[in-house]
Amino acid sequence: MERIRNAMMHGNYWIGLKESKLFYFFEDKFNKRNEIIEVSQNVLESFVKQKIFQDR
Repeated sequence: MERIRNAMMHGNYWIGLKESKLFYFFEDKFNKRNEIIEVSQNVLESFVKQKIFQDR
């Protein structure tokens, strides 16, 4: 979560197709580390639909 948050705060994210499926890409850059996290639309959708997010 921390890496995704960092990528979003610095504007290092994009949406793309991979194997005909929609993916969200988050790139976290810090010092000499460069990490790209790929999350499919289905996984991200399932994550945000969790009950804990609906209760708040």
